Amino acid sequence: MQFYPSGESICCELLELPQDKLEWIITGADADDIVAAGFQRQLSDGSRFIHPESGDLYQLARRQHVDKESGILCFQTGRGVSVEDELATRTLTILAMARNGTSIIDPFGGRQDLTEGVLRHVTPHFSSTPENLLTVAVWSARLAGWGFSVAHGTHALMKKMVAAGAVEHISRHQISDAVLRVMATSRPSAFFRVLHRCGALQLISAELDALYEHCNRG
Repeated sequence: MQFYPSGESICCELLELPQDKLEWIITGADADDIVAAGFQRQLSDGSRFIHPESGDLYQLARRQHVDKESGILCFQTGRGVSVEDELATRTLTILAMARNGTSIIDPFGGRQDLTEGVLRHVTPHFSSTPENLLTVAVWSARLAGWGFSVAHGTHALMKKMVAAGAVEHISRHQISDAVLRVMATSRPSAFFRVLHRCGALQLISAELDALYEHCNRG
């Protein structure tokens, strides 16, 4: 069983931002191994666990694939799944890094995107998860003060997702949770700007979209 600091923890470490709890990837194990080691299963996801003392989040490494019959994005766990497999499931390249000792595992160029201030999707599977629209918008608000912007290709993919009806599959709870998170950032307006530009905000709330457009004229 191996443990790798990863995701948001590496992003915050490289940007020298404070963080309360760490995020880890576990490889060389299955869910039963992790439960036997004393970790608490997170009820919302059978592959996510919480350390009982630190409260850190531990993600059992997953390999993703699209089911040929249903077209649904599926995940496989197991002792043979690698840390790189798990990083390929992440939404943004800046969240698709892990640390092995002093070395950064960075198969998708996240470190360069951090340097250049770019929010870029990792793989085309991005479009299979509707709530990724919210994730990009939340990180836009969190990092707006550092000049981060959404990559052109990612913005184009988000527009295609909205046109294909992705917003209909985002729950009100997910939306309200995202809004609460961005209100704690220094630039909440960046969240609404990203959703407005891709067309999602109009579908989430036509009134809010109209208000945003009115406030940003001129």
